[in-house]
Amino acid sequence: IHNQYVLPFKEPLQEVKFLREPDLLGEEFNIRRKIVEIATNYIGYPATNYRGPHNGLDPERGFDCSGFVIYVLMQARSVFPLLYLPDNLRHANEIFDNLGVAVHENQIKYGDLVFYSRKGLTITHVGIYCGEITDGKKYVIHSPGVDGKCVKLTRLIEEPIPINDSSQLYNKNPVGFKRLTTIIKSNPEWKHRWNQAPI
Repeated sequence: IHNQYVLPFKEPLQEVKFLREPDLLGEEFNIRRKIVEIATNYIGYPATNYRGPHNGLDPERGFDCSGFVIYVLMQARSVFPLLYLPDNLRHANEIFDNLGVAVHENQIKYGDLVFYSRKGLTITHVGIYCGEITDGKKYVIHSPGVDGKCVKLTRLIEEPIPINDSSQLYNKNPVGFKRLTTIIKSNPEWKHRWNQAPI
Protein backbone atom coordinates (compact mmCIF):
# COMPACT_ATOMS: atom_id res chain seq x y z
CA ILE A 1 0.00 0.00 0.00
CA HIS A 2 1.28 3.43 -0.87
CA ASN A 3 2.33 5.42 2.19
CA GLN A 4 -0.10 8.26 1.52
CA TYR A 5 -2.97 5.86 2.27
CA VAL A 6 -1.57 4.61 5.58
CA LEU A 7 -2.79 6.51 8.63
CA PRO A 8 -0.05 6.88 11.28
CA PHE A 9 -1.95 5.65 14.37
CA LYS A 10 0.21 6.20 17.44
CA GLU A 11 -2.16 4.39 19.83
CA PRO A 12 -4.14 1.17 19.44
CA LEU A 13 -7.59 1.68 17.99
CA GLN A 14 -10.25 1.72 20.66
CA GLU A 15 -13.19 -0.68 20.54
CA VAL A 16 -16.19 0.90 18.84
CA LYS A 17 -18.89 1.79 21.35
CA PHE A 18 -22.50 2.35 20.33
CA LEU A 19 -24.14 5.48 21.64
CA ARG A 20 -26.94 4.60 24.07
CA GLU A 21 -29.48 6.29 26.24
CA PRO A 22 -28.15 6.82 29.80
CA ASP A 23 -31.06 4.84 31.28
CA LEU A 24 -30.28 1.88 29.00
CA LEU A 25 -26.57 1.57 29.73
CA GLY A 26 -26.03 -1.98 30.91
CA GLU A 27 -29.64 -2.91 30.16
CA GLU A 28 -28.86 -4.92 27.01
CA PHE A 29 -28.52 -8.10 29.09
CA ASN A 30 -31.86 -7.48 30.80
CA ILE A 31 -33.68 -6.84 27.53
CA ARG A 32 -32.38 -10.03 25.93
CA ARG A 33 -33.15 -12.02 29.08
CA LYS A 34 -36.69 -10.63 29.18
CA ILE A 35 -37.32 -11.55 25.53
CA VAL A 36 -36.27 -15.17 26.14
CA GLU A 37 -38.18 -15.29 29.43
CA ILE A 38 -41.39 -14.15 27.75
CA ALA A 39 -40.91 -16.56 24.85
CA THR A 40 -40.38 -19.56 27.13
CA ASN A 41 -43.62 -18.74 28.97
CA TYR A 42 -45.51 -19.66 25.78
CA ILE A 43 -43.88 -23.05 25.14
CA GLY A 44 -46.75 -25.51 24.70
CA TYR A 45 -49.25 -22.91 23.47
CA PRO A 46 -50.97 -23.79 20.19
CA ALA A 47 -49.43 -23.09 16.80
CA THR A 48 -51.49 -22.34 13.72
CA ASN A 49 -51.10 -22.07 9.98
CA TYR A 50 -50.78 -18.56 8.59
CA ARG A 51 -54.31 -17.26 7.87
CA GLY A 52 -53.72 -13.59 7.20
CA PRO A 53 -52.06 -10.67 8.97
CA HIS A 54 -54.74 -10.32 11.65
CA ASN A 55 -54.59 -13.95 12.79
CA GLY A 56 -51.83 -16.01 14.40
CA LEU A 57 -51.04 -13.39 17.04
CA ASP A 58 -53.10 -14.79 19.90
CA PRO A 59 -51.84 -17.24 22.55
CA GLU A 60 -55.30 -18.74 22.95
CA ARG A 61 -56.16 -19.10 19.25
CA GLY A 62 -52.64 -19.96 18.15
CA PHE A 63 -49.42 -18.43 16.83
CA ASP A 64 -47.96 -18.61 13.37
CA CYS A 65 -44.16 -18.17 13.35
CA SER A 66 -43.97 -14.42 12.81
CA GLY A 67 -47.06 -13.81 14.93
CA PHE A 68 -45.34 -15.48 17.87
CA VAL A 69 -42.19 -13.37 17.50
CA ILE A 70 -44.16 -10.14 17.11
CA TYR A 71 -46.29 -10.99 20.17
CA VAL A 72 -43.21 -11.69 22.32
CA LEU A 73 -41.49 -8.49 21.20
CA MET A 74 -44.61 -6.44 21.91
CA GLN A 75 -44.67 -7.85 25.44
CA ALA A 76 -40.98 -7.04 25.86
CA ARG A 77 -41.53 -3.50 24.57
CA SER A 78 -44.15 -2.94 27.27
CA VAL A 79 -41.32 -3.42 29.79
CA PHE A 80 -38.60 -1.71 27.73
CA PRO A 81 -40.37 1.05 25.72
CA LEU A 82 -37.22 1.95 23.76
CA LEU A 83 -37.05 -1.49 22.15
CA TYR A 84 -37.42 -0.75 18.44
CA LEU A 85 -40.47 -2.49 16.93
CA PRO A 86 -42.29 -0.84 14.00
CA ASP A 87 -46.06 -1.29 14.17
CA ASN A 88 -46.47 -2.39 10.56
CA LEU A 89 -44.30 -5.55 10.66
CA ARG A 90 -46.10 -8.88 10.40
CA HIS A 91 -44.32 -11.43 8.19
CA ALA A 92 -40.96 -13.17 8.66
CA ASN A 93 -39.46 -11.55 5.56
CA GLU A 94 -40.60 -8.09 6.73
CA ILE A 95 -39.01 -8.69 10.13
CA PHE A 96 -35.77 -9.72 8.43
CA ASP A 97 -35.75 -6.67 6.14
CA ASN A 98 -36.73 -4.02 8.69
CA LEU A 99 -35.79 -5.07 12.20
CA GLY A 100 -32.45 -5.22 13.97
CA VAL A 101 -28.91 -5.54 12.68
CA ALA A 102 -27.32 -8.62 11.12
CA VAL A 103 -24.88 -10.61 13.26
CA HIS A 104 -22.51 -13.43 12.34
CA GLU A 105 -23.47 -16.91 13.53
CA ASN A 106 -20.36 -17.00 15.75
CA GLN A 107 -21.52 -13.84 17.55
CA ILE A 108 -25.17 -14.68 18.27
CA LYS A 109 -26.57 -14.10 21.75
CA TYR A 110 -29.79 -15.25 23.33
CA GLY A 111 -32.64 -12.97 22.33
CA ASP A 112 -31.37 -12.68 18.74
CA LEU A 113 -33.75 -13.57 15.92
CA VAL A 114 -33.07 -16.62 13.75
CA PHE A 115 -34.32 -16.80 10.15
CA TYR A 116 -34.89 -19.73 7.79
CA SER A 117 -35.94 -20.13 4.17
CA ARG A 118 -37.75 -23.15 2.71
CA LYS A 119 -36.63 -22.61 -0.87
CA GLY A 120 -33.84 -20.08 -0.53
CA LEU A 121 -35.73 -17.36 -2.37
CA THR A 122 -37.10 -15.44 0.60
CA ILE A 123 -37.29 -15.65 4.38
CA THR A 124 -40.15 -17.95 5.38
CA HIS A 125 -39.61 -18.72 9.08
CA VAL A 126 -38.38 -16.93 12.20
CA GLY A 127 -37.65 -17.89 15.79
CA ILE A 128 -35.89 -16.54 18.89
CA TYR A 129 -32.46 -17.85 19.85
CA CYS A 130 -32.36 -18.81 23.51
CA GLY A 131 -28.76 -19.93 23.90
CA GLU A 132 -27.24 -23.22 24.97
CA ILE A 133 -29.23 -25.51 27.22
CA THR A 134 -27.79 -28.03 29.70
CA ASP A 135 -26.78 -30.43 26.92
CA GLY A 136 -24.49 -27.78 25.40
CA LYS A 137 -26.58 -27.52 22.24
CA LYS A 138 -27.98 -24.27 20.83
CA TYR A 139 -31.76 -23.88 20.82
CA VAL A 140 -34.46 -21.73 19.22
CA ILE A 141 -37.96 -21.04 20.54
CA HIS A 142 -40.49 -20.79 17.73
CA SER A 143 -43.98 -21.57 16.56
CA PRO A 144 -43.91 -24.21 13.80
CA GLY A 145 -46.83 -22.38 12.19
CA VAL A 146 -48.72 -25.63 11.65
CA ASP A 147 -52.19 -26.52 12.92
CA GLY A 148 -52.12 -29.10 15.71
CA LYS A 149 -48.57 -28.31 16.83
CA CYS A 150 -47.31 -26.09 19.65
CA VAL A 151 -44.75 -23.41 20.35
CA LYS A 152 -41.60 -25.37 21.13
CA LEU A 153 -37.89 -25.44 21.78
CA THR A 154 -35.92 -26.78 18.81
CA ARG A 155 -32.22 -27.35 18.28
CA LEU A 156 -30.48 -24.79 16.12
CA ILE A 157 -29.23 -27.27 13.53
CA GLU A 158 -26.12 -26.31 11.61
CA GLU A 159 -24.97 -29.33 9.62
CA PRO A 160 -22.51 -29.77 6.75
CA ILE A 161 -24.34 -29.42 3.45
CA PRO A 162 -23.98 -32.33 0.99
CA ILE A 163 -23.00 -31.15 -2.47
CA ASN A 164 -26.19 -32.50 -4.05
CA ASP A 165 -28.61 -31.42 -1.33
CA SER A 166 -28.88 -27.64 -1.35
CA SER A 167 -32.33 -27.88 0.26
CA GLN A 168 -30.66 -28.78 3.55
CA LEU A 169 -29.25 -25.27 3.75
CA TYR A 170 -32.73 -23.82 3.86
CA ASN A 171 -34.71 -26.53 5.61
CA LYS A 172 -32.35 -27.28 8.48
CA ASN A 173 -29.84 -24.47 8.73
CA PRO A 174 -30.60 -20.82 9.51
CA VAL A 175 -29.90 -18.34 6.74
CA GLY A 176 -29.49 -15.27 8.95
CA PHE A 177 -29.37 -13.86 12.47
CA LYS A 178 -30.39 -10.38 13.61
CA ARG A 179 -29.94 -8.51 16.88
CA LEU A 180 -32.70 -6.24 18.05
CA THR A 181 -32.10 -2.56 18.73
CA THR A 182 -33.18 0.19 21.08
CA ILE A 183 -34.12 3.69 20.00
CA ILE A 184 -31.71 6.54 20.65
CA LYS A 185 -33.50 9.81 21.24
CA SER A 186 -32.75 12.43 18.63
CA ASN A 187 -30.30 15.23 19.25
CA PRO A 188 -29.72 18.13 16.82
CA GLU A 189 -25.95 17.64 17.17
CA TRP A 190 -26.16 14.02 15.95
CA LYS A 191 -26.43 14.68 12.24
CA HIS A 192 -26.28 11.65 9.94
CA ARG A 193 -26.19 9.30 12.91
CA TRP A 194 -28.32 6.15 13.03
CA ASN A 195 -30.89 6.46 15.81
CA GLN A 196 -30.68 2.85 17.03
CA ALA A 197 -28.20 0.74 18.99
CA PRO A 198 -28.03 -3.09 19.14
CA ILE A 199 -28.95 -4.71 22.44
